[in-house]
Amino acid sequence: MIRKFLFIVSFCLGLVFTGYSQLTKLYGLLPEYAGDTLAFYSWTDAFTSNEVLIGKGAVAKNGEFSLNLNIDKTRAVHIYLGIYRGEMILEPGASYSIKFPPKEEKKIEDELNPFFEAIQFYIGLDDTSYTELNNQTRDLDQFTNYFLVENQTRIAQRKIKKEHVDRFVTVLDSIFPDSENAYFNDYKFYRIGHVRNICETLDMNESSAAFFQERPVLYTNDAYFNLFNQVYTKFLPVFVKSTGHYELINLIQEDTAYTQIKSVLSADTTLSNEALKEMVLMKLLYEGFYANRFDAIPVMALLDSLIDKTTFKEHRQIAKNMQKQVGHLLPDSFAPDFSLYNVDSTLFTLEEFRGKYVYLNFCNNSSYTCQQEYELLKTLNDKFSRHLEIVSISTDKNFRTFVEQMYKRDCSWTFIHYGNQPDILKDYKVRIYPSYFLIDPYGKILVAPALSPSENFENAFHRVLNKRT
Repeated sequence: MIRKFLFIVSFCLGLVFTGYSQLTKLYGLLPEYAGDTLAFYSWTDAFTSNEVLIGKGAVAKNGEFSLNLNIDKTRAVHIYLGIYRGEMILEPGASYSIKFPPKEEKKIEDELNPFFEAIQFYIGLDDTSYTELNNQTRDLDQFTNYFLVENQTRIAQRKIKKEHVDRFVTVLDSIFPDSENAYFNDYKFYRIGHVRNICETLDMNESSAAFFQERPVLYTNDAYFNLFNQVYTKFLPVFVKSTGHYELINLIQEDTAYTQIKSVLSADTTLSNEALKEMVLMKLLYEGFYANRFDAIPVMALLDSLIDKTTFKEHRQIAKNMQKQVGHLLPDSFAPDFSLYNVDSTLFTLEEFRGKYVYLNFCNNSSYTCQQEYELLKTLNDKFSRHLEIVSISTDKNFRTFVEQMYKRDCSWTFIHYGNQPDILKDYKVRIYPSYFLIDPYGKILVAPALSPSENFENAFHRVLNKRT
């Protein structure tokens, strides 16, 4: 069962500053996690949901854990622990004594469920004061969320008065005064902005001018980007209606010069901030692609231009992340590679199958559809083995038993297990079993997703071979 509630571990947080060092230390006694490797991640940007590994370390047999991380800026990090996902904010040069909830691994059905959502919790830390950053941001979130929930009816009916919001902000300021911590002050500013934007029903230009126009882009501040995504979520229709630049959609779709598109965006006076303008443009391109408003080719080309012309290194990386997502699994893009083992511990990579078409499928023996299609796969293997390599990636817990069953059914193609590279499911965006992909002899995506054997893949592959000859 997918669990969607927020589980808050009510541990305190501990913080000791270590001079000007950029090394951030995590430590603690975690006996239930003895022998486990703990990996901490951060989001690469506010748009793509890509993760980057910040660091990882093993918990000793006696439960002791210690890990130094090189943190350049204050940022949120997270960790996956069975059914949980823990979150906290790390500051450069700080030291945190961490605590986790009781260990609870995923069940088999959770592992196989591509829509599984981890239970979120605040990572608990020992011996901290009320003014510690994690405590402050957590309490501030709870305070603002409580206000919004208590007034949700009046907000929905647009009956909440500005004076009421002003009084709330005054109380909030008295409880959470500005501090020497710039991250917290910015966090509070944008949480207040979030409340005002909702309660006062500000239009996009008003919010843009009030919260973003004259302020720097805060690339690692979650509150900044929560409000940014809220304000600019419908930028395109609002922009063309308010400025009359209805040609913007065609300019993007026709891959018009990047500088011309930016010039058109300058019609919005609240985008006089060059960094903000580029951020809005990237959001516009990325969301427009996934809304089927823009095709992949012009979006990729415009992101290329941005990478080449921008003066902001953060934007260059964000655009590259977007390109990776937009171009992912598109025809003629390189298929995600894998290094997976068969039942005899022989390593297989996608590159080993170069020169032949690869009919890649993800399967699990608990799926009735998978079981039904093994016989059809056997027929395809017999007919097309000269040109087609069938590769089945199994997610079965007992892989050896599964393969033995396949051999008894005279299924003699390549079976490998996802175990040492579980992210392969994310790489191929596997949502159901079975899932099929056709890869060309050069390792590029031909069809994703491909037809299944029961959907007459055989005829489709005949057409592929005929085009080749």
